[in-house]
Amino acid sequence: MQTDTDSSLTCVMFMNTLGLSILVDALKSSAYFLNGSNGIKIRRYNYSVGSSSVAFIQGTGLELMLQTYHMEYDADELRTNFFSLFHKREYIQS
Repeated sequence: MQTDTDSSLTCVMFMNTLGLSILVDALKSSAYFLNGSNGIKIRRYNYSVGSSSVAFIQGTGLELMLQTYHMEYDADELRTNFFSLFHKREYIQS
């Protein structure tokens, strides 16, 4: 039998997993969009999804997502480190 603490913990774990999945998916789509395919063609890749993911990371979507899922990450640090990996300084907001 589950107690209130168990159900609360389950809810927190579910929300954390969901939030991390969204973050990872946005980072992966953005990485592919920024880095290009390196000559590999993927038929099912949608460039509008990639550009939307970049906008999500660059804009306020990242902060809103982190707040919604109560994730203790620094959005500016994530953004700066992500775009620095691809040498895309023009995306980094000062």
